[in-house]
Amino acid sequence: MKSRGGGHISFVSSAAGQFAIWGYTAYSASKFALRGFADALQMELEPYNINISVLCPPNTDTDYFRSFHTSTMPVIMRKMTAVAGLVSAEEVARAHIRDIENGNYLTTNGLMGWFLGLVTAGASPERSMLQALAQFYLGALGRIGVLAIIGHFNSLSRDQASQRRKESERASLPGATVQSY
Repeated sequence: MKSRGGGHISFVSSAAGQFAIWGYTAYSASKFALRGFADALQMELEPYNINISVLCPPNTDTDYFRSFHTSTMPVIMRKMTAVAGLVSAEEVARAHIRDIENGNYLTTNGLMGWFLGLVTAGASPERSMLQALAQFYLGALGRIGVLAIIGHFNSLSRDQASQRRKESERASLPGATVQSY
């Protein structure tokens, strides 16, 4: 790419790489790391006209997601991931291609994704002055929304822990069984 005078590298992160979610500890950590790698790489490659983009899709309607969501995903994760809704793979791809063509660094989907992008912009590159202004002026509003969602998720997590404690206590009784999540 350097010898050609430019190019483009695209990384696929996740909304879970912007916002930690119960049950996605390793997944979220790897996606957060990918974003940091992309941020640093963009700085190194900018002098060579090589652009980086990062896709942060929400729950994407794929066979894998449907299978995981309906068969093995714990109830608490279903409740948390439902907040973002479900987006078609085609919609995710169209948005990312559009953003690459427009020179955007970050691709998100839907209003929730856009607000999450505002709140998590941090020191990431931003090529759009309009988006930078939105990050500046709407970031506090987005932060309030994120804190509300975190509060809801923490409540779900506390309920889950309480339910597990109760079931563990019941399981200690002779002949009792424990339900798995």
